[in-house]
This record gives sequence, structure tokens and C-alpha cells, in this order.
Amino acid sequence: MSEKYIIKVNDEFDFKLSSSDVNEFDLVSTSKNNIHILEENQPFHAEVINSNFNKKSYSIKVNNNNY
Repeated sequence: MSEKYIIKVNDEFDFKLSSSDVNEFDLVSTSKNNIHILEENQPFHAEVINSNFNKKSYSIKVNNNNY
């Protein structure tokens, strides 16, 4: 049985993912807070700016855009 995740972005978008979706991500952690992502042959740089695990809240910068 696959776990389900709901990701809310800026209170505007909801994404529903399963654990198998997450496992298929093409990404590499380049440092503690930096991740290189490849999606449909397009590269993205993501940086975790702020995280609150207990509140399940994260601020992430992707290609210089904050989410």
C-alpha cells in the first residue's frame, strides 16, 4: 500500500502524490539545503530556506522563486 501526500503551495495549488511518485523523482542533494532536480529534461535548483518539521511547513526557493 502506497502512502499519500498532499502538498499545498502558497495556498494556491494542491498536489497529490503517492510514495511511488516521490520515489520516481530525479533529484540529487548537492548540500544540506540544496537539491538539483531534473524534470522532463529541464534542470531546477531548489534550496530549503526555512523548515518546520512539526508544523509540516517549508519555504523553498526554486530557480530563484520562493514557495
